[in-house]
Amino acid sequence: MAVLAQPPAGRLLASQCAQCHGTNGQSVGGIDKLAGESTQEIYQELLEMKYTNKTNDIMHRQAKGYNESQLWLISQYYGSLSNVRGSTSTSQGQESTGKTADDDDKKD
Repeated sequence: MAVLAQPPAGRLLASQCAQCHGTNGQSVGGIDKLAGESTQEIYQELLEMKYTNKTNDIMHRQAKGYNESQLWLISQYYGSLSNVRGSTSTSQGQESTGKTADDDDKKD
């Protein structure tokens, strides 16, 4: 019987965050990107949001819905993502932008 790999726990918890910050942490518009940011910084910001009384900001209300362990897993997930927009990790752990050598030769 084959065993399926489980996604990172933080990825499942971050599904609510993805609506604004993107599934890959590369948000669009004026929302902060999270990919590649310091796990500790993300965690500290989430804790601050969780424990302040500010309720007119969606992030503060969202953070209050998670316990500290869950916030840590979300922080680890976004902190582990690449901070290069449109890049993917290769099997050797290198970044790839999806461009080919032919793309650089093409000029409009």
